[in-house]
Amino acid sequence: ILILSCLPTTVNMCIFLTSAAGGNVATALCNAVISNLAGIFITPALLLQFFGATIRLPFLQMMYKLCNKVLLPVALGQVLRKTPVKKTYESNKKFFKKAQEFILLGIVWN
Repeated sequence: ILILSCLPTTVNMCIFLTSAAGGNVATALCNAVISNLAGIFITPALLLQFFGATIRLPFLQMMYKLCNKVLLPVALGQVLRKTPVKKTYESNKKFFKKAQEFILLGIVWN
């Protein structure tokens, strides 16, 4: 349990729970990204503090995965907001909200 308490929250669950509670998803995403980026540095430091052993992590590989799974989709979404795709989203908002929840649940259970 001590190791799990040193890890940042998962992006998927953070967004899903915030969306389900009717919270601000953009702020939740921003907080999740910041905590995951900081977690790359803080988690090894906390583990060293608690267990006193060194740990080697593939830093560049973790940054690459984080950018591909979080920053790239967010950037793409922000670009699409400036196109006519936003009008399609606005007219089918309920469908996309349910689809988002199912996709996030699928990611969690995958």
